Amino acid sequence: MLSTRFAQHKHNITRGKNPDTPLVQHFLLHGFAALSTTVVETQDSWTTAQRKMTERKWIAKLGTKPPTWVERNTEVLEAERGMDSAPRD
Repeated sequence: MLSTRFAQHKHNITRGKNPDTPLVQHFLLHGFAALSTTVVETQDSWTTAQRKMTERKWIAKLGTKPPTWVERNTEVLEAERGMDSAPRD
């Protein structure tokens, strides 16, 4: 199941599908070298709906849902490049 999910993500990234999604934008900017994984929960018998629900739960619990990680990565990149961050409301 995990390999299937990553294959879907990699397909979207390499084919430029869904280019407005934060995941695709992140890897287009950083490349696959920025990829690391940690399996936090899995169950081979899950339906697609159960897997997606669990994925959303962990995204929320870990705080990896955009814009949090997108803003954090943008700020880090801007700092590395010596750019000022745009003011945020």
